[in-house]
Amino acid sequence: LVAYWFKHDRDRIIEHMKKVGYVCRDIKSSEEIHDWNAGKIQVGLLHPMAGAMGLNIQSGGHILIWFGLTWSLELYQQTNARLWRQGQQSETVVIHHLVAAGAIDEGIMNVLENKDSPIADDMLMNESLSREIERSLATLTERERDIIRLFFGIGCQEMTLEEIGEKFGLTRE
Repeated sequence: LVAYWFKHDRDRIIEHMKKVGYVCRDIKSSEEIHDWNAGKIQVGLLHPMAGAMGLNIQSGGHILIWFGLTWSLELYQQTNARLWRQGQQSETVVIHHLVAAGAIDEGIMNVLENKDSPIADDMLMNESLSREIERSLATLTERERDIIRLFFGIGCQEMTLEEIGEKFGLTRE
């Protein structure tokens, strides 16, 4: 079973699985759920919004792969619980996470693993904010970037407008 978040990810999964000889089907309708539980679906695709609540799909498999993570702890836990529940015939349910090193997924994974920790949430927000600030600064000239960084103390000690003016030879005009 593969959980995805974005439609374009779903399309990529289907395309790749087709190339390697697997047929994918969404797990949404009662017919698809029946086929999944009967072992008639090689690779099931599940969007957390569509499948997080109330689906009984534990008979169809015991491996869940998160292709794209959700920000919602509730959707994450409920999707995992579609396989890890009473009636599961395997002794073990295996949950894999495809997480790109250095990407936002690492932060999301940290928050999901440390759900009760406000520190994890703060870390993710700070990381996300830092990336957005860097993206915005990248649109400026080098001189403008330096002035903004010095004024707000981004990666350096804050400076007053007077100090920045002296450093760059600027006047109030």
